[in-house]
Amino acid sequence: MTRLEMLRLMELEKGVKLGCLPFTEIDVRNLLQSFRNVNRNFDAIDLITMCKKLKDENINFQYEFKLDGHNRLEHIAWSYASSVQLYEVFGDAVVFDTSHRLDSYDMLFGIWVGMDNHELAYLVVCFSGMKICCCFPGG
Repeated sequence: MTRLEMLRLMELEKGVKLGCLPFTEIDVRNLLQSFRNVNRNFDAIDLITMCKKLKDENINFQYEFKLDGHNRLEHIAWSYASSVQLYEVFGDAVVFDTSHRLDSYDMLFGIWVGMDNHELAYLVVCFSGMKICCCFPGG
């Protein structure tokens, strides 16, 4: 799909006139180029570091991860403290959605979503599975 086709699709999806999106084809090109220039060698380490930091800040933050035999991240799941509290109160309405895929890593991404008594959705848990090809120090 070309950048111009992407813009047209977004215009159709948002129901706006041609050329009325708040960004241009050049903006789309720059965004796509920035994705290509990202160094993904430390993404898994950064994710686990972020989870450890969040756990240090709030003991109710939950996360679990598993490394494979080559010391690569195989899967990770996390849940924010507020999500855990909401689930404890409204935990009987949960949906598991795995319709997303992380294209950069060809990994499955799943979320558990709950609903409160005002019919507002809240995130319960995020899960990413399969392997991120990134070696951790010491492995």
